[in-house]
Amino acid sequence: MRRVTPLLLILTLGALADFSRAGPPVDLRALARGYTLQSVLGLPSAAGLAFSPDGQTLYAAGTDDALRVFDARSLTLRASWGHDGARVRQVVVSPDGQRVAVGDMQGNITQHDAATGKVITRVKGTGRPCIGLGWSPDGTKLAYAALYGPARVIEAATGRPLDDLNGPGEWFGEARFSFEANRVALIGRDGLVRVLDLRTGALLKTLSAAPGEATRLVWSGDGQRLAVEDGQGQALVWTVEGKLTQVNRAPEPMGGLLFAPDHRTLLSPAGQNRVEVWSARKDTTIAPLSAPPRWLGLPIEEEVPEASEGRYLGVPAAISPDGALLAESWTNQLRVWELATGALLSTRDTGLAEVTDVDVGPKATNVVVTTTDGRVQVYDAEGAALRAELVLPKGPARAADLSPDGRTVAIAGPDFHVRVWEPFAGGPTTTMFGHTGPVTDVLYTNDGRRVLSASSDGTVGGWDVPSRQRVAELPAQPQGVRSLGLTRDGLIVAFGATPPPSAAPATPPPTPAATPGPATPLLFTSAGAPSPQAALKLGCAGVPAVVSRDGKHLICAKEQLVKVEISTGLEVYAAAGRYTSLALSPDGQLLAAGTGGGAVSVLDPKTGALLVSLPGHAERVTAVAFSDDGRVIVSGSADGTTRVWSRP
Repeated sequence: MRRVTPLLLILTLGALADFSRAGPPVDLRALARGYTLQSVLGLPSAAGLAFSPDGQTLYAAGTDDALRVFDARSLTLRASWGHDGARVRQVVVSPDGQRVAVGDMQGNITQHDAATGKVITRVKGTGRPCIGLGWSPDGTKLAYAALYGPARVIEAATGRPLDDLNGPGEWFGEARFSFEANRVALIGRDGLVRVLDLRTGALLKTLSAAPGEATRLVWSGDGQRLAVEDGQGQALVWTVEGKLTQVNRAPEPMGGLLFAPDHRTLLSPAGQNRVEVWSARKDTTIAPLSAPPRWLGLPIEEEVPEASEGRYLGVPAAISPDGALLAESWTNQLRVWELATGALLSTRDTGLAEVTDVDVGPKATNVVVTTTDGRVQVYDAEGAALRAELVLPKGPARAADLSPDGRTVAIAGPDFHVRVWEPFAGGPTTTMFGHTGPVTDVLYTNDGRRVLSASSDGTVGGWDVPSRQRVAELPAQPQGVRSLGLTRDGLIVAFGATPPPSAAPATPPPTPAATPGPATPLLFTSAGAPSPQAALKLGCAGVPAVVSRDGKHLICAKEQLVKVEISTGLEVYAAAGRYTSLALSPDGQLLAAGTGGGAVSVLDPKTGALLVSLPGHAERVTAVAFSDDGRVIVSGSADGTTRVWSRP
């Protein structure tokens, strides 16, 4: 994927050619709709956690659209289910451990077979997020609630509605069900907790967390106690009859509450890197656990994350039914602790860093990913296994490109140098020197013998791969070069850096032929001599852009998707849609465009029309790329994951 800030220059090492090929008409919509999700690389942060009844399996609802299945002690990934586009929010396991129910951001409730992941039933939502989900003790009923309603009890086997507890319209931020007590507790917009009868929907109690507002709820396993936190370091515990039995104050705002399996012990994070433990039998604080686990992962003297409305957010956590294990997800890690000793059993990186660039190897067998924490990773595209990893000590790479034979990876930066890495040979990384500014992009030539590099020093360098020597330099752009593209016939497309603002000239500017401005497309002959062209203000500085395969058009993502003719600057079309990254298929028939909402839009580059949307990322798409044959699309995201889409 070529991330660009275009002021456009065109440098040719060969003839400029029209790459359109005559042939039978292609049904682009059918072609685009043929892409299906092949694999997801990396793990996002978790939105919800649940143990199986035997404590051997941990289910994690990612902040993306997948439910992941881990070994509870080793955190080995066993399976990944779902991938239907809607972000998963809630996860609960049936009492017999045979079914797993998830609620997503569209309000859909999906039941999976716990052994195979097969979808058993699916209840279509209202388009509003699921805010609560719970099983009845016998596993025959499932209760769920959505933002703005409804709250409903359904027959688990069929999804048939049994009881409506409230209709649509009223806002609730969180719901927790207790079939043991036949109650549902909901947090309203006013910060009050309303307790409804689970059978009739009648309002039984209204509870206040004054002086604060309720932010999190948890029922004890026997349904006899309801604990509420208010985001100000206060935990309140009511009996099922509505009697306030205790008020506990933590030294700092809490991030969540958990009842232990004994239904009486309440755990919450506290200061000084420890867990506060309260007994629900009396209004006293008892001693913390010995060698306490930081089950919410709170660093010393660091606050719980705060939402925009001022409420403190909890962090997903779960205790195994036997009370032996505690799982929690905080920032960039999923961890499992032994609750009795506080020993950390295992940890997995999740949502570790934003993906900054992606590339697909020959035959789409490997995918290269660069991230903001300085990692360059090579994954198996189909099996999603991490095959090799390089950690750059000086910061993140700006771009990476796999060689045509798939044996080496060229890396841009993070400094003034170009690096060549052999991920499968195990040898040292070769560093090539020569630029006087940060290297911003790298690209292998079509024969794989040279690496082209762009730099903020304003040059495009050419490097001989076997000798690792610099063999060419093209003075491209005084303000620096941000990105490179290469056609099959050797056309180099160099996107210049955004020029700094300047005052209006006191005298008329020189002609473009004499002094080409930073927004002027330049055509270089094979000898490197510039050919004058009309000065163009393409208006695409600072936004993603690609050049058509025939080198005649520029497509850039501003407030709209805009296509302009390079030779004249005339606008061909302006299509609706805001995009964060762009990539053109090798044959020029499809345009992949990342969105801020986590989807990849596949467009017709001739018209800008949307052909299909490929959803699933939890955050904005930061990079997209096509394989050499166009059959694979790879997308990287700020959620720390990379998705591989393929078609027959």
